[in-house]
Amino acid sequence: MPTAALPRSQACSILCSVLNRNDIIYDVKSDNSVTCLVCAGDKDIPITFSIDTSRMLVTLLAPVSCCITADITTDIALAVCMINDMISEGSFCFDVTAGLVYYRLTQSYYNQGQSEALYEYMLSCAAELIEEYRPRLKRLLIHSPRRS
Repeated sequence: MPTAALPRSQACSILCSVLNRNDIIYDVKSDNSVTCLVCAGDKDIPITFSIDTSRMLVTLLAPVSCCITADITTDIALAVCMINDMISEGSFCFDVTAGLVYYRLTQSYYNQGQSEALYEYMLSCAAELIEEYRPRLKRLLIHSPRRS
């Protein structure tokens, strides 16, 4: 549910409007940070939007897989690189220390202004790409030859 009584930047207000219109549960963490839960496939996607109003940038971060053990880090790193070679928007990132793969998309609203279309586009990219690649990463985690 939306958090009330927090001051919001114009960009944050537009994002909250998009989330409300799409019946997406969200929480305003600060003037420039919003978390939400988006339905995609068989599992929800927790997404964090960070808005940098001084540089007119919006960054979306969404965890994809976690608890990646040291014995398969090379396999996961290679898979992430191969996936990134196939996608045109955003990238999957592998935090080896935390054992976490996440999707990251950063967009500028410098030339287009703050618009609902920007946030809708970012949400659809994240949902589509995570829904497509999360099962593949999961299969790799389960069927890694190093785990046998």
